[in-house]
Amino acid sequence: MDKKILLVHPEVSRNKYNFNGILENEPLELEYLSAVLKQEGYAPEIFDVPREAVSLEEKLRQYRPDVFYICGRIKQEAFMKEYIRLAKRLNPQVVTIVGGLHVQKNYERFYMPETDYILTTFDVFQIPGIIEGEALEEIPGLCYREGGRWKCQAAQPLTSAVCPGRTAVTFTPIRDITTILRFPTAPR
Repeated sequence: MDKKILLVHPEVSRNKYNFNGILENEPLELEYLSAVLKQEGYAPEIFDVPREAVSLEEKLRQYRPDVFYICGRIKQEAFMKEYIRLAKRLNPQVVTIVGGLHVQKNYERFYMPETDYILTTFDVFQIPGIIEGEALEEIPGLCYREGGRWKCQAAQPLTSAVCPGRTAVTFTPIRDITTILRFPTAPR
């Protein structure tokens, strides 16, 4: 398909007292979504903000996505909102979608002019329907604006599964945290 889709995983912190490089979150939710979108014929790109060499603003200017999807956890909420606003400021026609674990229970916090759609379920199989313009009232777990007000469809239990697209990002899991933090270990 010819739509450019950018899937964004924001940083947790911007201060020097963070665990970047020590404890990092794999963008697993985006890897699941990437796999679903690839099955539907799309070629999404995952942009993992803490690991990228360029800023998200540079990426948005260069790539010019048609669809911008972002997800995160509670500590990433401010960055998620900032990046949704940035995406719309740089391209008012971009379709913005927010989802993920934090959003499922706190979706009303993302009722903002720059947000087009909010997914209140982990059912990433619903995203292609949003992109393809299916009837919004038929998409479970979707919040959207109708007549200037937010309308939310009830989420349904997740009944399908997909293997995450782990080839989409370079991620080296840390197997022994004690070697990185240099904690003394007890003799055996």
